[in-house]
Amino acid sequence: MKKEYNLVNFLKFICAVLVVLIHTVNRETKLGYLCLITARVAVPIFFMITGYFMAEKIYKKDYEKVNKYIKKIFYIYVFWSVIYILFVPQRYFSQGNIKGQLFELMRQFLFFGTYDHLWYLITCCVAMYIIYFFINKFGLRITMVISLFFYGCSLLGDSYYGILPVCKLKNFIDTYIFYFGEVWNSFIWVLIFILFGIVIKKYNLNKKITHGKYVFLIVYCLFILEHFILKYLNIERDNNTSIFLLILAPVIFINILNLEDKVQINYIKSNAEILKNLSLNIYLVHPLIKLYIIKFLNIDKSFILFAIVLSLSIIVSYLIYYIKKLIYCKQKYKRSNL
Repeated sequence: MKKEYNLVNFLKFICAVLVVLIHTVNRETKLGYLCLITARVAVPIFFMITGYFMAEKIYKKDYEKVNKYIKKIFYIYVFWSVIYILFVPQRYFSQGNIKGQLFELMRQFLFFGTYDHLWYLITCCVAMYIIYFFINKFGLRITMVISLFFYGCSLLGDSYYGILPVCKLKNFIDTYIFYFGEVWNSFIWVLIFILFGIVIKKYNLNKKITHGKYVFLIVYCLFILEHFILKYLNIERDNNTSIFLLILAPVIFINILNLEDKVQINYIKSNAEILKNLSLNIYLVHPLIKLYIIKFLNIDKSFILFAIVLSLSIIVSYLIYYIKKLIYCKQKYKRSNL
C-alpha cells in the first residue's frame, strides 16, 4: 500500500502561503521583518521535499524517471515564462536595441527565471541534474561537502556579505552576481537542501530524531536572533540565507514526517491532493496578481496586500486545478471508449 503524505502536502500549501507573504509584506516594520524572516524557511522546505521524493530514483540510478521529472518542471517553467512575457511585456521590451533586449531575456531565461519567482523552477531542473551526477559519481559524503562549501559561498554573497573586506573574493562574488543573479537564488544555494531531503529519506532520520518540537523552538529563536543581529549590524546584503536555516528547515520537515502517522485531520486528508496542486499554482500565479493589484488599487506592501493577493491566488489556483482536472477526466473518458 502506497504511503500517503497528507501533512507534507499541507506543508507545501503553507510554504506557498509564506512565499506570498515574502513578496507582499513590508519588511521595514519589525513585525513585517519578523514575518519575512520566518517565511524564509518555505523555499528550502520545497527543495527538501523534492529531494525526499526523488531519493530512491537517484540511488537506483533511474535516470529515466529523474529526467522525466526534470522535463516536467522545465515545461512548466517554459509555459509560465511565456505567460509572464505576454502579460508583463514592459518588463522585457522597451524602446532601444531589440537584439540587446532579446539577449537579456535569454540570459534571464537561462539563469534567473524570466520573472523573479521563476528562478525556483529552472534552479530545480539544474540542481537535480547536478545532484544526480555528483551522488552517483562521487558518493553522498563528498557531494555533501561540496554542497556545504557552495552554501558557505552563498552566505558570503547574501546574509554575511558585510563581513567581507575589499578583496578578490568580494570582487569575484560581485562579478558572479552581476552575470548570474543573486547568489541566494542560483543553482549553488539549493543543493544542500535537496541533499537534506535525500538523507532524511535514505536514513529514516525522522524515526531517529525525537523531541523535535523542542529543537525547533530553540533553533527558531536562534534563527530569528541571527537575522536581527545581522540587520542591526548592517551586515546583510539580503536575508535569504542563514547559518541556522541549515538546521531549522530540516527540523520542520522531520517534525511533519513524524506527525504524518500520528495526526489524522479529516479536512487535510480529504483535500491533500488539492492542497498539493494549489501550492504550486499559488506560487506561480501570485506575482502576476500582485502586480495588477498594486497597479489598479495602488496598495503598498502590507498585510492588506498580502490578504488580497493570497485570497485571489487561491481562487485562481483552484480554477486552474479544476480546469486541468476537467481536461484530464475528458481525456480519460475518451481513451476508455476507444
